[in-house]
This record gives sequence, structure tokens and C-alpha cells, in this order.
Amino acid sequence: MNLDGAQNAQVGILKDLFQFQENRAYGDGPRAYVDPESEEFTEIQDPTEIMIVTTQADITSPRGVRSRLESTMSKPANNIAIGVSASDNSSENHYLLAIYQDHNLKHGGLLSQLDDRYGNEIRIIYSGRPRTFPAWHKQAANPLRPGASLGHPKISAGTLGGFVKERGKSGRLGVLSNNHVLANGNAAQIGDKIYQPGSIDGGTNAHVVATLVAYKQIFFGGIPNTTDCA
Repeated sequence: MNLDGAQNAQVGILKDLFQFQENRAYGDGPRAYVDPESEEFTEIQDPTEIMIVTTQADITSPRGVRSRLESTMSKPANNIAIGVSASDNSSENHYLLAIYQDHNLKHGGLLSQLDDRYGNEIRIIYSGRPRTFPAWHKQAANPLRPGASLGHPKISAGTLGGFVKERGKSGRLGVLSNNHVLANGNAAQIGDKIYQPGSIDGGTNAHVVATLVAYKQIFFGGIPNTTDCA
């Protein structure tokens, strides 16, 4: 289906299957669809984004998230997200997404209704419950991997963007990041140490993983830059 059709179908699901009601409090602006059992509403600013169908407001702490999920277990609609995504093969074609967190909903009536109504035009995906993972990127990584904290000793920290190989016979493996991360904004010297993790994340001389080999100078004063790497 095209984007308009997918967005209209998304709204139709909210109204017909979730029994949300249209709220025109914003006049001709963005519309909202209100859960009739709640005084709160979920506003659709960009229908191409995932819209989580839930109305409880206390999501500021793990306890709040847990209590919200526990309190809505009897309402399958509140544990399903409805969204719109472009097709893998064409940006002109779109399909609906229904993402659910609880295995018990797999054979529930609501997902079956969505499957029966939209068939190949909807993808039903099990995501599982959200979990908090350790902040691995702030720790020493062995082996190194993109996303890890690193940086020149005189900066706080940056991100390991990827790996590169030096041209020529040596073929040495290097880490790639921005000038301000590895070259301290043009202020570094070739041969300076690189910490992983970066200084702000606990990096010290005991965490040297590389030395600076090269960087692309950053120009200031309105001069265009086409590259920012080291």
C-alpha cells in the first residue's frame, strides 16, 4: 500500500480495534486518538513512527515502567505497538507493523484480527519486554568494537566509529573516529596515545590501545570542510 493508505489503516486500527476516539482539541492541527478509559491521549505527530498504544504516564523509573506493564496485562491493546514502515524493496510501498511484547498475545484475538484484516500488508513482530543492559560502551572493550568509548587523553571521550587498514605493504589495522576525538581538534601530535575507554569513562595510561598516525585537519573561519576524521 502507499503511505497515505498505510497511515489511514493505522488510524483505522486505533479507532476500530483499540476503540480510541478522535480528539479535535487542536482544531485542524495534529489529531489525537484518546483511550476512552483514560483522560490522557497519544498524539500522532508523525504516523511513520512507531506509536506505542499505552496511556499510563509514570515511565520515569524502572519501577514505574514495571508497574505500568503489570497494570496493563489485562488489556492486550496496551502491550502492542502499531506503526508504518517503508518496504524493503521500494520506498513507495509501505506496510503496517504490529509489535508485541508478551508471548501470551501471539494467539490473541487482536493480533489474529490484524492478520485476518491486512494479511500480507502487515508484519507482526515479537520484540520481548524492554530490558536495561550494562553501559558496555563506557568500559574497556576486548575485542574492540564500533560504538566503544575512546579518545585522545586531553578530551573527555568520543566514539570508535570503525576500523581501517593502512594502504601499502604494512596493511596495519587502525581505529577511525573524528578529528576532535582522536586529534583533539588539530591540537594533537602524531604519536599521541589513544585511550579506550576515553578519559571521562576512566581511561588512563593503562588503557592505551593505539597511537595517532594521521588526521584530516579541520578548517575554521568559514572555510568548508569535506572530511572530519582521524
